[in-house]
This record gives sequence, structure tokens and C-alpha cells, in this order.
Amino acid sequence: MRHQFRLPRTFTTELQAGSRIIPATTIDINETGVALRVRHPLFTQLDSASVFFTAHSGERLQLKGRIVRQEPMATGDVAVGIQFTDIDDRAMQALLATIFSESSH
Repeated sequence: MRHQFRLPRTFTTELQAGSRIIPATTIDINETGVALRVRHPLFTQLDSASVFFTAHSGERLQLKGRIVRQEPMATGDVAVGIQFTDIDDRAMQALLATIFSESSH
């Protein structure tokens, strides 16, 4: 269960699960995780994944995490919940700057 507030932010990302890289769009995000919109369910035995996006600074970030949920959306897309793991200080600062930047609205 999610215990922290997530901010609604929409930006383009990529989700890597195993060897597959899937285009995704953020739904909401905070420093502990992200909800992503993807076109199809992830059929994988793995629960680990990486989220790639361009930070507010222009830097390309890879945030590692684990898949905690997949739910169908009314649009036909799938919402995928990722809980971040192993984020270093530099990546955390870039993530926070991106979350709170005006351009991510």
C-alpha cells in the first residue's frame, strides 16, 4: 500500500522489464515510486524494472525499481506501479528537480 503522496506529472519515459523496452507515460510520481501508463500488460516473470527519462537538467536517468502492481485502465491502457530501489543521491536530486519543475506539469 502506498503511504506517500504522489504528484500528478505527465512526461514521456521508457520502462525496461527484462530485455524489453516499452514506451510509457508517467501518471504520477514521487521520490519513492511512479505510476506509468503503458499500452499492454507486462508479461514477465521478473518483478524488477528500470524507468528511463530525461531529467529537468537534460540528463538521462535510469531509476531501478520493482513492479508492484499492474491494473487495467478505462482507456484500455495499463497502469504499472514501480517502487524505486537503490537510488543514489545524484539521481535523487535530479528526480526531485524534475518532479518539482514547472516544465513537468
